Amino acid sequence: MQHARPCPLTLAEHIGFVGDLHGDLGALLAAARSLRGLGVDIGIAAGDFGFVWPGVNYKRTLDKISNRLQDLDFTLYFVDGNHEWFPELSTYPVGEGGQRIIRENVIHLPRGYRTALSSGRMLAALGGANSIDRDERREGVDWWPEEAIGDEDLVSLGHGHADLMVGHDAPLRVPSLDWALAANELGLSEEMQGYSLAGRRTFHRGFSAVRPELYIGGHYHQFIDEIVDFDDWSSTFRTRILLLDEVSPGTQSTAIVDSSTLEVVVLGLNHLPSAKTKGAN
Repeated sequence: MQHARPCPLTLAEHIGFVGDLHGDLGALLAAARSLRGLGVDIGIAAGDFGFVWPGVNYKRTLDKISNRLQDLDFTLYFVDGNHEWFPELSTYPVGEGGQRIIRENVIHLPRGYRTALSSGRMLAALGGANSIDRDERREGVDWWPEEAIGDEDLVSLGHGHADLMVGHDAPLRVPSLDWALAANELGLSEEMQGYSLAGRRTFHRGFSAVRPELYIGGHYHQFIDEIVDFDDWSSTFRTRILLLDEVSPGTQSTAIVDSSTLEVVVLGLNHLPSAKTKGAN
């Protein structure tokens, strides 16, 4: 099946960002249509893409996604989250441009990916996170240890500054997130809280190496928009932290970023079509 070649991320004047999709086709299409209606033809999903998933005919679903996005003239990039079928995702080779072409307009940005945008801004990607519900999942069935960010991922990311960073987890010392996690409304065990925090600490090491002006992630299924001053070792910097909610009706789960100014417009979705496909949860 032939598809139009993707719109290059490097040329995007505006980039749409989307929160956790968890294999929900209706959510993906609603977000893409919303962004396309505002003139944006490139989006990045901030982890928990969830369409490459065992137990479903995911390749057929990806073909459907690709065809629908082609009709919209829209290209979707994504970083991995913690709910991905990592062994299968890794069967797609990383090409010369550092991307995994899942379909010609559905593209994975591996951990450590970097690119210069046409505005001169640098974008960096660091997917992955530790699941808070690991104790309720089965390894090789709906959980894989590759979800955790490793030292090799941080080596791939490097230490150079990037203006814009996209990932799944969140850095440490984000006050509004810290308060929400301290409340522990989900009743997580100490073990799961510790496992989640360990992943966040590893992510923070990469985040501190990049020192972005704007960071966009997901993972926590809540909307957070906060400017934070960081003082890490010998580096002091300020970052706008934008965590997008899970894509569902009434959530602040989509945003548009001007690639030159890094100004952000946050969108809410009021309606999702009934096109749910079973994937990651």
